[in-house]
Amino acid sequence: MSAFIIVKPALYDGLRQLLFLVPPMILLAVYGFINLFSYLIEQKQKIAVIGLVTVVLATQLQSFKNMKDLHPYEYMYFSPLVWGCFWSQGPYEMDYWGLCYKPSAEWLAHHYRKYTKKLNPTVKTSFDASCSYALLTRDISVNYIDPDFYITMTRFGLENKFSSYKVIHSEGIHDYVHV
Repeated sequence: MSAFIIVKPALYDGLRQLLFLVPPMILLAVYGFINLFSYLIEQKQKIAVIGLVTVVLATQLQSFKNMKDLHPYEYMYFSPLVWGCFWSQGPYEMDYWGLCYKPSAEWLAHHYRKYTKKLNPTVKTSFDASCSYALLTRDISVNYIDPDFYITMTRFGLENKFSSYKVIHSEGIHDYVHV
């Protein structure tokens, strides 16, 4: 884990990294915890054992809380050891799979009247396929040049395409509806 923090490799879009690196790291951590726990029990260090168990439980509860807060976008999780999810929003791509597009389009379909007086507003998305169904039954049409709304994620700098727009909604952690 220290190597990841020091070297800071790109970990997104690498399922192989997840499959081949994370499980051995978890096994090593569990092995180390069990050995330390056994050693402290043998040495009759009750306070140290209680402290160790408390720290491990507290960190796991914190992780479970973060996962609950991120649901259904758990894959956006960043450990607090590397400054957590909310600090990671700038330097890292959070929604690199683009799962927030459809919920963002659904939100816009229900709330667009608060942001425009137009009867038939226009929208541009950086990935139209996942948004089109949510917007089909509405009075919203597609405009690629000068849309009223822009749905995007931060991958590839797409959020800068219409930089004069302001964020009116953020789905999950990092997918935006701009106006």
